[in-house]
Amino acid sequence: MLPLEFFQSHQPQLEQAIAEVMGAHQAHPWTESPFFYDVLEKAKLPQELSEIAVQFYENGVIVDHLDLKDGLLSEVRDMHQRYPELARHLTNAWKREPIAKEFACRSDVLALLKFLYGRNPVPYQTLNFQVGTEQRVHQDSIHFNSVPARFMSGVWIAFEAITADNGPLFYIPGSHRWPFWDSHDIGYHQTCHTYKDRGEAYTLFLEAYVKQMKGEKRELHAPAGTMLIWASNLFHGGQPIKKEGATRYSMVTHYFYENCQYHSALLSSPFSGDTRLIDFDNILTGQKAYNPKSTLLPKGPLPKRFYYYLRSAFKRMGSRPSDMPYYS
Repeated sequence: MLPLEFFQSHQPQLEQAIAEVMGAHQAHPWTESPFFYDVLEKAKLPQELSEIAVQFYENGVIVDHLDLKDGLLSEVRDMHQRYPELARHLTNAWKREPIAKEFACRSDVLALLKFLYGRNPVPYQTLNFQVGTEQRVHQDSIHFNSVPARFMSGVWIAFEAITADNGPLFYIPGSHRWPFWDSHDIGYHQTCHTYKDRGEAYTLFLEAYVKQMKGEKRELHAPAGTMLIWASNLFHGGQPIKKEGATRYSMVTHYFYENCQYHSALLSSPFSGDTRLIDFDNILTGQKAYNPKSTLLPKGPLPKRFYYYLRSAFKRMGSRPSDMPYYS
């Protein structure tokens, strides 16, 4: 992986090029923008950085390598053994395990992400795995979305060698440039269908869509220390575990980017006035990161405003009385 200072030294000229070509608001990450090559030409980046940017623009992934210290795998195994009931899958271990926070906040990874997105990354979730996920094809953007769109990414790190036997990660190069399919697009929405029904229907649709698009599924077989960065819209998942008892120690960190609004598309029904915003912990600071809130008060008489705020409270708790009216 390129040195931290190399990214930092060229970041100002890149940001100037983004501003000149795309404007101050930057409606998309520059590496996912139709103006990508215009920005690249104006920025006049070194060949090494240009190649990284083009790879991400074309494929939606970056595969790189991190130097892991001796004995790291033993530390990771020990961490999982401290939570035997959750050993296969630790969510947000960074809150209690320094090793997880260390990888989520690596300065060289943060510098690379800032280069790719043109905004400061904000790590907000870690997932540590003892075994392969065997997860069916999906896009992270259905769970973690942003306005402006696509300001979210995942970083996966292998703590041991990944082979065909221990459930390797797979992805479909270039699929991040396919359309984003919301559950509404396939006829499912929150007010009429359960979360499980929407999730299953969405997965079946994506599997059929990949076949229709003749997407090339690529498995990642790689040594320990391999890092994979993917765009939020990339189609990816986990292959079946072929060898019984095989481990696949690895870690994913999910990142948002500054100055966005963050929401879950799968949990939202925006056409019914119900958008599930995501407030999260900034791993860098340990502080709660809140969505930008509107400064406008809802219009109407006091009872109507009362219902508006009450409905918002129920939404945050994940429930709503069936007879509570919706107000726009």
